[in-house]
Amino acid sequence: MLKLLTVFVVLPLLGACSTVMLKPDMAGVKDQPIAWQEGYKQGCNSGYVAGGSLVHSFARDTRRIIEDEQYNSGWKQGYRQCKSDFREMCKSDAVVSKADLYCSDVRQQGLDKD
Repeated sequence: MLKLLTVFVVLPLLGACSTVMLKPDMAGVKDQPIAWQEGYKQGCNSGYVAGGSLVHSFARDTRRIIEDEQYNSGWKQGYRQCKSDFREMCKSDAVVSKADLYCSDVRQQGLDKD
């Protein structure tokens, strides 16, 4: 009985976590060229990783970084912006926020030192 109860409690929570995954805010960059937007999106996810996220993946197309200035520029902007945003979110004092899902390990590391 306890195992069954655990399944009904834990599974919905796991599903909820997957739906609140932080995603790059592409609304502010929709007027940029497609290559820039693609770079921004990958740079942003990589910035979340650099900021301490354990649920995002680092992504960078090395060939495009070298050959495509728009992609390179977008990637760098996304990386800087989202790394900064992620760290600020993790420093938040809000009682209940997205930060609680992503930042427990980050908060323990004391990111405000760097």
